Amino acid sequence: MLYLILWAAVAIVIIAADQLTKYLVIQHIPLEGDVPVIEGVLHWTHIKNDGAIFGWFDDTPWLFMVLSVVGILFMIGMLVYWTKTSPKDKLMQVILTLLISGGIGNMIDRCTLGVVTDFINFCAFPTVWKWIFNVADCAVTIGGCLMVLWLILSLVAEIKNKKQAAATLPEEQNGNTENDPDVQS
Repeated sequence: MLYLILWAAVAIVIIAADQLTKYLVIQHIPLEGDVPVIEGVLHWTHIKNDGAIFGWFDDTPWLFMVLSVVGILFMIGMLVYWTKTSPKDKLMQVILTLLISGGIGNMIDRCTLGVVTDFINFCAFPTVWKWIFNVADCAVTIGGCLMVLWLILSLVAEIKNKKQAAATLPEEQNGNTENDPDVQS
C-alpha cells in the first residue's frame, strides 16, 4: 500500500509539472511563437496538437479519448496488481507510473482545451527530429523506452533461469546415461 501512495505522489508531481509548464507557455509565448533556449538546439515553440502522438487520430478525437481512458484505467489496474503481486519489481511500477501520469497530463488538456499544448522543440537535428512535445509526452516516451528495457531484461532473466534449471537436472533427464549403472548397454 505504501508503494501505491508513493507512485500516486510521483504521478501527481509529473502531472503538476506538465500542467504548470503548459500553463506558463500558454501565458507567456504566443501561439506559433518561438523562444530559443539554446540557439539551434532547444527552443520553446508554442503549438497546439489536436491529434495523438505525431498527429494520429486528428480526425476522430472522440475515439482517441475513449482509447485513452480505457488505456489509463487498464494501466492503473496493472499498477495496483503489479504492486501487490510483484512488489520487488520496481522498474515496472516506475514504467506504469510514467505512462499513467503522461496519459493523464495530456488528457487534461484534451478535456479542458480540446487540444494538447506542445512546446519542447529539440531542433538540433531538424532532418532527423521534427516533433514538438511536452512534459507528459516525455513521461510516456521514457516509460515506453523503459518498458522495452524491462522486456529485454525479463527475457534475458528467463533464458538464464532456464539454462540454470537445465544444468541442475539429473544427468538422465539431460539425456546422458553413460555413467548410470541402471542403464545397461
